[in-house]
Amino acid sequence: MKQASTALLNAYTRPGYPYNPWEVKALLLEAVLSEEDAASQAEVFSQANHGCP
Repeated sequence: MKQASTALLNAYTRPGYPYNPWEVKALLLEAVLSEEDAASQAEVFSQANHGCP
């Protein structure tokens, strides 16, 4: 959830962030289906968040 929250903030405030806010929300909803999906999506968001200027 922490990575998704950060991703959502970055999507709203950072030009060039790889996801728009609606994409972050949709990906989060898909990720809550299972613990494995959640962990996988958290890693994807983490990489995007760390690549953010």
